[in-house]
Amino acid sequence: MINNNDIITYQSIFRIGCVLSVSGREVKVKIDKQKNLPHIIFNGSLIKNISVGGYIKIINGFNTLIAKIDGEYITIDEKSASKNYVAAEDRVYRVLVCSLLGYLTTSKFVRGIKQLPLIDNECYILSNEEFRLIHSFVSNPDDQTITIGSLASDEYTPISLSVQKLFSSHVGIFGNTGSGKSYTLAKLYRQLFLHYQGKDSFNKNSKFLFIDFNGEYSGDNTIVPGKQVYNLSTRKDKDKIPFAQKAILDLDTLCIFASATEKTQRPFISRCIDYFHYIKDLAHFKNTLRLMVVEVLQMSDKVKAEQLLDYVEQILPEYETDEGERRSLHTGVNFNNKSLLSTKSCGRN
Repeated sequence: MINNNDIITYQSIFRIGCVLSVSGREVKVKIDKQKNLPHIIFNGSLIKNISVGGYIKIINGFNTLIAKIDGEYITIDEKSASKNYVAAEDRVYRVLVCSLLGYLTTSKFVRGIKQLPLIDNECYILSNEEFRLIHSFVSNPDDQTITIGSLASDEYTPISLSVQKLFSSHVGIFGNTGSGKSYTLAKLYRQLFLHYQGKDSFNKNSKFLFIDFNGEYSGDNTIVPGKQVYNLSTRKDKDKIPFAQKAILDLDTLCIFASATEKTQRPFISRCIDYFHYIKDLAHFKNTLRLMVVEVLQMSDKVKAEQLLDYVEQILPEYETDEGERRSLHTGVNFNNKSLLSTKSCGRN
């Protein structure tokens, strides 16, 4: 339980000043004396002090408002009359120019303006935990998180990301050549793998495929040890990526491989996949194909029938009989003949 001594100690160390003026999102804060060190030590922890680019919290009743320090300047306290014989330096004080960012709840930081501060509201330095909340991109406190690094301006502040939000959606990493895009992506997945290392459910249900054109991350211990590496080539006979039948027969996958158009080719591929699942076994396929050939041969449109036979010949190409005769689906065809099941061209299983 917090006692009065703890409150007094906290206020004396963390308090930096009070609100001087409020103009929309812009807040000016008058700084107390002796608050110019870059860091302070409290309970064995190093805490970042006020500086441009940093953050402060403003206590407005039961609300904790967060503002970012955009700039600062010094001014003279005109109320201190010269007849009081105060030193000139004692009449000068710092003013922070801040912009409101959001507010803190009991468990997270929320961006947006909930309430504006009032004149003379007390302002404080953020604790390390409050500082982490601002830089923790986690909306639900129950989410699993990974730490990918720290702030460039403060190495003591880690940056955490939500596993659920990051890896369940599309991610874009942008930058110039050599700026570290590939390294950042490798770092993200390395932290993910380390976080779930040894968890059977993750290893069983999660599969990842990385395509590395330059081979930078194919080393034995790069990203994660024990990974399977496939050396691919379009010119030499090297490794091949194994695909399960279920993955190959995915509509989106086939449409990407075939560069299928949305209105015509995609529906055709969808019907082909449905028909594939309809066929029960090889005997069912042969009987179905035989019936299709018969329907083609009985068509009245000879030109269309010839084209369809050309398509079917991709499955049933020309073959040679035991007598050395070359036959195809076009051999001995008489269109509109209702007894074509006995023709020579349909005698093969």
